[in-house]
Amino acid sequence: MTSRRPANIWARRAHRLAYGVLGCSTLGSLILGGWLWAQNPLARPLVARSAESAQAALTRAMAWRVDAAWLVPQLEQALAAGDYDDQLLLVQIANAHDIALPPDLLHRMAAFAEDADSLTSRTADCAACAYDIARCERIA
Repeated sequence: MTSRRPANIWARRAHRLAYGVLGCSTLGSLILGGWLWAQNPLARPLVARSAESAQAALTRAMAWRVDAAWLVPQLEQALAAGDYDDQLLLVQIANAHDIALPPDLLHRMAAFAEDADSLTSRTADCAACAYDIARCERIA
């Protein structure tokens, strides 16, 4: 029986090294090209236009889905979870789509906001973030 050994192991290693260099140079040129494209002042209107079209698509999708039947349970869930940022986002969405929110929900959210923005709450949040930034709830 004969074994199937490579004829020249150095040739195979050189071949792998060449493919590695080629792959790294391709990736590097793509990254450099993207960075240069982002820095180009002539490309800024194109980038802004694409951001505007993404915003328009998001607005169309939200208008299709957002109504009081969807928004109120989402707000209730954010209130129950104590997620102040989600509450603000959902209220902004309600204002943008002219959705009237129930007064009792608004009162509960206002009470939560007063508690969340109190001096002791903010001090405790700052102390927690200063102690361990990885567990900071405001940033995460």
